Amino acid sequence: MNNIFCWDINPNLIPTYQEAEHSQDYFGVTSDGKYGIFIYNILELSMCAYYGFLAIYSNANLEVPIVSLEKRAIYFHQDESFDYAMQSDCLAFSFSAYNPNAQKPTFPFLFIKPFEQHFSLLDWDNSSIYYGFKEYSKNFLQMYEKHPQEISSLGQKSKYTQRTKNRIDLNRMIWYNTKHINKAYEIYHNGI
Repeated sequence: MNNIFCWDINPNLIPTYQEAEHSQDYFGVTSDGKYGIFIYNILELSMCAYYGFLAIYSNANLEVPIVSLEKRAIYFHQDESFDYAMQSDCLAFSFSAYNPNAQKPTFPFLFIKPFEQHFSLLDWDNSSIYYGFKEYSKNFLQMYEKHPQEISSLGQKSKYTQRTKNRIDLNRMIWYNTKHINKAYEIYHNGI
């Protein structure tokens, strides 16, 4: 567990939290100190690919998360598990939505605006773990390559590798209330 006790959170208040020998937990804070990101029950599901559940806290005194994703996992990497667009008040994660019969790619980006209590999904394949977002103005993000070597090794295997430096207008995305975030998988594949 990293810095878990720097904020006064109690992971045992999260219904799906299990302290386990073979999993780990991570706690990080956004650059402005506004949100605490708790990724828990992290497991290696495939070689060097780690996933965990998500709880977002709004300040150092709050015990109960304001957003809790308990049914589907997000990608975890020690230093690169999320991007934060401070002006837009938006967090971005790579979301596991694997479905062997899916018509859509199965590793979309999950955007969460905790204060507004909204989330949105952006179609992407498993190369999403190699990308991130930088904010260039409020509600406008630009993609960047976190791992350019891995992306170049994909070559033309992924049509999504051609979207580097694309700009994302958060105002044009479809947003859902975070009370439905544990149905994000179904929303992504089937709509609401």
